[in-house]
Amino acid sequence: MKKSELYASVGTVVVCGIVLAILLLFGFSISKKDIDEGLMVSFGEEIEGFGQSELVAPPTAVAPVVPPVSTPKNEDLMTQDDESVVLAAKEKEKKRKEEERQRLLEEQRRQEQQRIAAENQRKIDQAKAAAGAFGKSPGAGSGNTTGDAMQGNPAGSGSSGGHSWSLAGRSLNGGLPKPAYNGDQEGRIIVNIRVDRAGNVTDVSIASGSNISNKELRDASLQAAKRTKFTAGSDVAMGTITYQFRLN
Repeated sequence: MKKSELYASVGTVVVCGIVLAILLLFGFSISKKDIDEGLMVSFGEEIEGFGQSELVAPPTAVAPVVPPVSTPKNEDLMTQDDESVVLAAKEKEKKRKEEERQRLLEEQRRQEQQRIAAENQRKIDQAKAAAGAFGKSPGAGSGNTTGDAMQGNPAGSGSSGGHSWSLAGRSLNGGLPKPAYNGDQEGRIIVNIRVDRAGNVTDVSIASGSNISNKELRDASLQAAKRTKFTAGSDVAMGTITYQFRLN
């Protein structure tokens, strides 16, 4: 080896050694300023790394408060159309009840009329039976006289001036009043009569079997029946007066 190459190798080793020494002395030292500017990580308060450290629980997430949603009641949900339907249903039910009430009233009136008619017929039958118990005269069964005098059996039935009457257990007290008549109607009008204990006619009505519909003649027959007087009795009596009309 030449001397020049030996000197070069030694010089290179010396230079490298100096550089390494400088790096060891100054290159790996860290200033405090650099440490302060870094991120500090704490591993506890004890110097030796031992002992108990207080662990702080992470904050619990608080759920947001949601205000309660109010549920509307059924009546709050009712719309104007619903109210109209309810009102219409109530009106329909009210009308149905009124019709039912009227029907019941009509049925009661019909039954009452039937009861009165049956009662009047029963009274008439009783009057006829009582009249038959006294016997009948020849001919029409009641006898005939002139004028307004009482004819036939004095208790139960009789006739006068072409008109007749029937009242169980009673007799006429005087003549038989005649209704006003102008002679232009023909037929008969039968009047139901109710007679009190004193013999006064207290109630009258047109009976079935009448074949004259003229209102004036019917009213005249009712007024004549009210004026009729009978003998007194122990109880109220029911009977009839029959008015016969012929064309003049």
